[in-house]
Amino acid sequence: MIKYTLILFIATYFSQLSVKLYAQDWTIIREDNPILSMKSSKDELVMVITDKRISWYDLRGNISKTLTIQSEGNITRFFEDKNGVLWFGTDQNSISTYDGSEWKSLFKATNNYYNNSIITQIFQDKQKNMWFGTYGGGLVQFDGKNWIVHNNKNGHLSEDHISSIFQDWQGSVWFGTWDGLTKYSSDTWTKFYQKKEKQDNRSFYSIFQDRSYGLWFGTNIGLVNYDGKNWEESVDYNNKNPKGYINPIFQDKQGNIWFGTGINSGYVYRFDGMNWNTFPPPYSEIYIPNLVQNIVQDKQGNLWAGTLFGISKFENQKWVNVAYPPNEQKNGFNPRVTQILKDKNGSLWFGTNTGLILVNFEEEERIEEGIIYPNPATSTIEISGIPNDSKISIFNERGILLREVMYKDYLWLDYLSSGVYFLKIETGNTVFTKKFIIQK
Repeated sequence: MIKYTLILFIATYFSQLSVKLYAQDWTIIREDNPILSMKSSKDELVMVITDKRISWYDLRGNISKTLTIQSEGNITRFFEDKNGVLWFGTDQNSISTYDGSEWKSLFKATNNYYNNSIITQIFQDKQKNMWFGTYGGGLVQFDGKNWIVHNNKNGHLSEDHISSIFQDWQGSVWFGTWDGLTKYSSDTWTKFYQKKEKQDNRSFYSIFQDRSYGLWFGTNIGLVNYDGKNWEESVDYNNKNPKGYINPIFQDKQGNIWFGTGINSGYVYRFDGMNWNTFPPPYSEIYIPNLVQNIVQDKQGNLWAGTLFGISKFENQKWVNVAYPPNEQKNGFNPRVTQILKDKNGSLWFGTNTGLILVNFEEEERIEEGIIYPNPATSTIEISGIPNDSKISIFNERGILLREVMYKDYLWLDYLSSGVYFLKIETGNTVFTKKFIIQK
């Protein structure tokens, strides 16, 4: 791993890129393999996973330790469960774990139906069941003791290529496939959008629940929305709302929902609850459509995107490319952004095919851990210094539990009336309580 650090200055331009540079501290860290996943760890480090190893970095981008992954085949999926156990799926349909001290090989399919299938998804539901989606081999459920197979053959799934897994706030688990959608709730399997029912052959690649608890499904031919009762499919009116391949889906602090689309469409869409707006993707110098693969919002409210051609930022109502050193691209640094992580200090980590790009906001944004702001609040609050996926329990002033949620950059609390509330915040081995006020 080779590390480079530089300061980029406002209003400076590289003529060969024709893109603006910003005044942040940027760090480039070379990795030998594409970045598969990134996650904030409990010891205030950032875990970076490739198909060969795990590396831990401090929040300034200095490497702390590395670990070679022990598995059968190359890693295709990574997941950290609620107990801190690391799960790895491979391209040989095997599953292994690492609990901090010991590696275990837990599952390897041997029958013809699953043999040589790739693990495409790993997910843990609120009941602590582990779910493993495969490429053509259906779904495997692990309840802590038993391995249970679900597939189209036994009638549970609409199709056996699993492309997305999601659990909604009511506890139902949704499985997106290459031909339709399946919901699992109270031991009942329900199928939607199978080709035999609807002749459009939808593949469901992304699932998202907004703050009003509506579900959005990104497919290969457009967007589907479900409000709990009715299904609505997007129809493109004057190029205003999404069509084509949809991924990712992101809701910002203001409540706008953003939709990135695939190469066959190439636009980025914004829905404010009433109206659709369309924005061209960041400019591509090689004149092929760009692809927004992920979106994140920093603590100042700025939106950043990872694309096929690097990092982009939304400003002045358009997406613009943000440059990092062009010499690194000439030296073989692949700018394709596969992952984005916002750490506890608000700095952004961009994982690419050949390494990491760290945009450091630490000096300007370092805030004491556990502060709630704004307080009093109206509809949203942020909690400083805690990682995403921290468990939040919301209580009223009489101590009655109202809801349990996972923290994702901020909390949407528009459903609460004016009054005094308490949060129980669980971050790994740390548990603490905070008081806040809703004032409308």
